[in-house]
Amino acid sequence: MGVRKFILAATMLLAAAGSQALAQSNATTSSANGDVSQPQQPLTANETQHVGDWLVRCFPVKAPAPCDMLYILAVKKTGQMLLSLRFAYAPAQDKNLFQIGVPLGVSFAKGLVISSDAGASSPLPFVHCDRTGCFVESTMDNASMDTLTSAPGGAKVRFVMFGGQGVAMPFPMNGFTQARQSMVGLAKSHVSGK
Repeated sequence: MGVRKFILAATMLLAAAGSQALAQSNATTSSANGDVSQPQQPLTANETQHVGDWLVRCFPVKAPAPCDMLYILAVKKTGQMLLSLRFAYAPAQDKNLFQIGVPLGVSFAKGLVISSDAGASSPLPFVHCDRTGCFVESTMDNASMDTLTSAPGGAKVRFVMFGGQGVAMPFPMNGFTQARQSMVGLAKSHVSGK
């Protein structure tokens, strides 16, 4: 499988997994408003575990990356997403895929940067926006993932709002290493069928 097809397949899995929460939210809203239309059934994780601030999930699909780890920071009162981080591991390619979501109203020209004491990524371009926020999607090698966990000052997700205001959101480290280990182990076992 070519790299482009691999990234497309894994991105589709990440998007399907991300749509689960949105679809459940829509179903709740529809019910509350008395809407009688039936929403499509979302892809549901068949295995989940909370590890610190992270949720590790595996899905009942044959895919290069059947498991992911997810963190969502949202305004409690409104449910507005402030930051969402989703990582998946593809054992056959030994690659990490990620999707980072931030609120609407970002400057597309500036992109998004992941930074730590060890350095910063190049600006990552936003690939799409929906009603929940704007998202970047890419791959990350294992060494870069290791750098995230070893930075003494932690890591931050940095972006610029359309009006020019810079935002730096702390990257949640509580349970990150353990969640990653769990996700990698589960992904390997799901792909191998064990």
